[in-house]
Amino acid sequence: GQQDNQGNEFFLTFIENLSPPQLLVFVTTAETSAVSFTIETSNSFKASSAIAGKVTTFEFESSLQLSSETERDKWIYLKAEGDKKIIVYGASERQASTDTFLGLPVQNDLGNNLTYVAVMEDNLPSTQAEIGIVAVADNTVLSITPTQDVIVGTTSVSAHSTAQITLNRQDTLLLRSFSDLTGTRVESTKQISFFSGHECTFIPDGIYACDILLEQLPPVQSWGTRFATAPLLARTAYDRFRIIAGDLATHVIIQCLQANGATGYSAEVDLNSYGFHAVDIPSTDFCWIEGTQKILLIQFCVGSNADGVPSDPFMAMVPPVDQYSNSYTLATVPSIVQTYTHYLNILIPEAFYQLDQIFLNGVALSGSTVVSINRYGVTQVHAVR
Repeated sequence: GQQDNQGNEFFLTFIENLSPPQLLVFVTTAETSAVSFTIETSNSFKASSAIAGKVTTFEFESSLQLSSETERDKWIYLKAEGDKKIIVYGASERQASTDTFLGLPVQNDLGNNLTYVAVMEDNLPSTQAEIGIVAVADNTVLSITPTQDVIVGTTSVSAHSTAQITLNRQDTLLLRSFSDLTGTRVESTKQISFFSGHECTFIPDGIYACDILLEQLPPVQSWGTRFATAPLLARTAYDRFRIIAGDLATHVIIQCLQANGATGYSAEVDLNSYGFHAVDIPSTDFCWIEGTQKILLIQFCVGSNADGVPSDPFMAMVPPVDQYSNSYTLATVPSIVQTYTHYLNILIPEAFYQLDQIFLNGVALSGSTVVSINRYGVTQVHAVR
């Protein structure tokens, strides 16, 4: 099945930020009436409600971060009433380093025997690439094949060898390395919550400053083949992308256009199973990226010194076009330490391109500047920023 972001149960964890952050969880719903839910940790329990169009915020101490390979209790569990669905976001925020993630729920139609693959950037040898895992069911057996030497529980595991560990419901596991863990593979007998990132890294190498990277990633089985990308607004240099192949060798095409219709970046790439390709795409370019087999696509914001724009690294999972939704309620970090400017990219498939029928806070997008994203000259998606 395809991964959904609306669900009844969520198991979260936070990998470690470089210095103690504020941990935030945001909850909303697309249901027409308020949804009661509970949110708990190993030592706290709260009941609350989610309302469509509004966001309920919870704050947690930095001690809830997953900071040791032997910690098993650094989880956050959310459960909605009955069969109702909620939407969950998380954020690790400190004054000089913040990233957010979209929570992915327990989803029974994904089945068992799933494969998860890590992705991040790693360009600062003094800080660590990190993977955080939460089991959602008892007797979950993980077969872990890291791309670098790691510790699995209390066992040292060499790069490219495989180790097994069994987790029970709500058990957490941390994998980390001072080298890039992109391509690390975790095969699980049952669904897990899988988080990937870095405590603080430059993007690209040598470009100041470092920030935390954090994202929850879906299993390979729910990846996609067709993607549209838009550059991050206000940046003038480039965005970095990583394309990760699943369990099959994959041919990938990248076709980009500039806003004025001029031809932009283009490339074709062949990837081995679980291989990846990194590419810097100019901030002028809107792209169509397609694989012959399922791929995962991650977009990275580069360091501020790349173009002098106040902004530092973060990572964001680009959803496949086939998994777009028709309604979104977005959470923004209610910072007490920073003033943020928020930007929004809206991507609209050609089949649903009616700007007067698409609304942002109740106002139609009619009159917005639109850029078409093409595949071999045929429009697939329209972008509004």
